Amino acid sequence: MRLKYPNCRILCSKIDFKSAFRRMHLAWKTALRCCTLLPDEDLALIFTRLTFGGKACPSEWGCLSEIVCDLTNAIISDEDWDPETLFNQQSLELPAPEFLDDDVPIAEARELVFDLPVDDKGCSDVFIDDLFAACVDLPESDNIKRLERAPLLAIDAVARPLLESEPVPRHEMAARNKFIAEAGAEELKIVLGWKLNFRALKMYLPENKFIAWAADFQQMIDSKRAESKKLESCIGRMVHVSQILPQ
Repeated sequence: MRLKYPNCRILCSKIDFKSAFRRMHLAWKTALRCCTLLPDEDLALIFTRLTFGGKACPSEWGCLSEIVCDLTNAIISDEDWDPETLFNQQSLELPAPEFLDDDVPIAEARELVFDLPVDDKGCSDVFIDDLFAACVDLPESDNIKRLERAPLLAIDAVARPLLESEPVPRHEMAARNKFIAEAGAEELKIVLGWKLNFRALKMYLPENKFIAWAADFQQMIDSKRAESKKLESCIGRMVHVSQILPQ
């Protein structure tokens, strides 16, 4: 996006699916294959929905979440869609877009070794239960409005809007407890555990993670010992951070 539009702002939004795995039910034959036996208690636990510990569950949930993502991309790029007239009512609760100060310089993008298609209206991607989208703030365009409203409209199409009086209580598919804090369009956005700066084209470890992880490292150094699980966790964290170190 920055290569094609070097002087334009890039904004990002993110929506979390509410209790994602609990929304996908298992066929009874599959549920029987996934039961857990407790011999000492003479019990067998049968799960009728995806579990958060099941190895196959992320890919099974992806069958649904990737459909929502594909539909989001189709809606964003649809010339006939008017985001001012067809939208999810929840999108009216979104906070206003947040921009960095105008005096913050726009970083120059580096040339890529291959060409990537760029949709002038924006695009979306998904990782398990995180649906995020980005767009270029082009003059005289409704790109930001498309960015904000297309994901929620796609979710509505798959999960349907809630009635005022549902016969069985159910939550909206978009996680409301994270909605106001994370769903708005911003130039700074935390995505998949990284703080992304779309103006500077940089990524950072969020401050709360830096403080917590640094404290754990220091505690191990001071005590000169660590439990195996904590050591494995710290190794994983170092590998995580190493992904953004310059080559």
